[in-house]
Formats: sequence, structure tokens, C-alpha cells
Amino acid sequence: MSRTLLYRVLTHTKKINSHNLCSLSITLVTSHIHYKLLTITFKALHRSLCFYLSELLFLSTPT
Repeated sequence: MSRTLLYRVLTHTKKINSHNLCSLSITLVTSHIHYKLLTITFKALHRSLCFYLSELLFLSTPT
């Protein structure tokens, strides 16, 4: 969740109760977990693809 959206939620919510704060914190944690999973997936793909692309380049170059 971006800071702007967080600011809007906090400033435009008339009554902030524990339910609002709980759902907001769950949203922040979920978005953080999604970001971490995407980062880990990208790093793993990048590592494996670099190896395969270099092998493909080596095999496709004429000798």
C-alpha cells in the first residue's frame, strides 16, 4: 500500500477503530509479503535464466 493511500485512509476515515486498524495492518503485511515473494521469484528466475541463456548463446554460435 502506498503512503498516499495510507494517508487517505487515515485522514478520510471518520472513526478509526480497531477493526479499521487491523484491516489496514493486514493489508500492509500482505502487500509486504507479496513484494518479498515477487523479489525472491525474480531473483531465482534471473539466476536460472542467465545460465540457460548463456548456454543457448554458446550452443547457437557457429564454430
